[in-house]
Amino acid sequence: GLLAPEAAQAARKCVYDAAIQGGKTPGEAAAAAEAAARSVAAALARPDNQKVTPEPVQRVGEDCWVACGKQSGLCAFCGVGNACCRKDELNPTKACQNI
Repeated sequence: GLLAPEAAQAARKCVYDAAIQGGKTPGEAAAAAEAAARSVAAALARPDNQKVTPEPVQRVGEDCWVACGKQSGLCAFCGVGNACCRKDELNPTKACQNI
């Protein structure tokens, strides 16, 4: 498995690349990438049974779909512990149910 710094770096690169491909500016992509790296580091530092406390929602009203890998669910681009959800999704992930 990856060590925490390697996992954070992998998340950073993945999110940055997805954001750039989605048309975000390098600054926006870098911000999303850093949020992803923080999210991974925070998750790896917690005991398995401890829940992640959501931070305030980031980028309210912005389109998060591409930056979140075109997948519904928890996404650091939206802030640690927050989710990117599609309005009319037929089978929403647990994080996107009842919103």
